Amino acid sequence: MGLEEEFIAPQRLQIVDQFVSWGDDRGMSPDTPPALLGSYSVPAVEVGDIEFCEYRLADCRVTSWNEAPIRWPRCNKLGVKGGSGLLVTEELVRAIKTESAMALMHWFGVGEKAVWNWRKRFVPGKGNWRTPGSRAELQKISEAGAAAIKTKEWTDEELQARSELSKRLGLRPTRWGGS
Repeated sequence: MGLEEEFIAPQRLQIVDQFVSWGDDRGMSPDTPPALLGSYSVPAVEVGDIEFCEYRLADCRVTSWNEAPIRWPRCNKLGVKGGSGLLVTEELVRAIKTESAMALMHWFGVGEKAVWNWRKRFVPGKGNWRTPGSRAELQKISEAGAAAIKTKEWTDEELQARSELSKRLGLRPTRWGGS
């Protein structure tokens, strides 16, 4: 473990501990589920209906409904056994392009892999912060992390390690209240 990892890892753990909850590792606060930026209309379908899925680019049979806070139909591509997932309609595509990954996982009851696959298909560009919801979550978490760092009591050893790391990385000290 290098100096950077020794110095950064303990801080990261302290900050992350404030957000991990709900018995999983989605990084959400225990008291507040991730906010939705929009409202979404549930498709008017019934089990057995045939609908077009925007993700699978094929007709699919509605097989059931999920048990998430926003109930959404699950489907299976016609002629294929197994492999069911949410019916991706234009409305869900709008959510995929707008909401944070944490919000999609919580409100629609899907996992990280589903969100990752959807984003690969529907959200152009590279990087993790391509949607307004993801950028809002990043801002919220960054502000909480900055507040945690500001309230930390630094030991002389930690201050020395920070100084050495900054010098090695060529960083210049910031002045009080600004650049």
